[in-house]
Amino acid sequence: MDKLRMEHYRIYMTIFWLTALIGISCFVTTIVAAFFFKFMIAIVTLLLGFIFFLANIIIS
Repeated sequence: MDKLRMEHYRIYMTIFWLTALIGISCFVTTIVAAFFFKFMIAIVTLLLGFIFFLANIIIS
C-alpha cells in the first residue's frame, strides 16, 4: 500500500511541476512575442499561461 501511495505522490508532483513550468514558459513566451512577433500570439500564449496556472491551482 505504501508503494502505491508513493507512486501516486510521484505522479502528482510530476504533473504539478509540469503545469507550473508550462505556465511560466507561456508567460515568458508572451513577453518575447509581444516584442518580436505578432500581438495575437502574445494574447494566445498569455491565455495559455493562465489556463496552466489555473490547472496548477486546481491540482494543488
